[in-house]
Amino acid sequence: ADYLGDRFWSNPISLPATVSADIVIDEAPVTVQVVQAGVANAGIKLYLFNECDKYLGLYATTDANGEVTFALPAGQSYKFRADVLGSRFMSETFTVQPGASNAFQVATGGGRLMITLQKQDATPLSGVNMYLFNTDSRYLGLKAQSDAAGQVYFDVPAGSYRVRADYLGHRFWTTDLAVTADRTADLTIAHADVTVAVEGDWDGDIRPLEALPVY
Repeated sequence: ADYLGDRFWSNPISLPATVSADIVIDEAPVTVQVVQAGVANAGIKLYLFNECDKYLGLYATTDANGEVTFALPAGQSYKFRADVLGSRFMSETFTVQPGASNAFQVATGGGRLMITLQKQDATPLSGVNMYLFNTDSRYLGLKAQSDAAGQVYFDVPAGSYRVRADYLGHRFWTTDLAVTADRTADLTIAHADVTVAVEGDWDGDIRPLEALPVY
């Protein structure tokens, strides 16, 4: 029987005396936890590979504890890949032990990326929508709104990112930010005062118009 990339054999069969035979595959549970910056990561797809990095067609999604459990043939070796925010994290090779508690972690590293959105005089800009991208400008599905201090944060695995702020109809970007642990960065939007004068023209008589709303 060819199962999960390995071959399993029956005992020798004598014909015509033998009419049936069993192929027994001894399996053991393997619990794999995905950890990001030391914290269990829920809702992550985890894929099973053999030790030669060939995908074996089996995957599961981590639970609230960041864990999935596979029943795998004892004595065989596997790798696990976690896909997080567009990045792939492959584990070391793990050999399934028969009759034992098989527990394994896939660590994605990373940390908390905190961005402060501000004017050039360090005045915070609050209530601005900000979005997380990779360095190829592909949106990663995470957004947040800047708080009273002009700050947002994203919990991300190890990698490089960009953050975009949509402000007054324009888009403003951070530089590329490499994250290997908790990191802070500023996104500064330069401002300048603009004076608008509203005047009325009555046959050449130019007069300022007061108390008019200007948008």
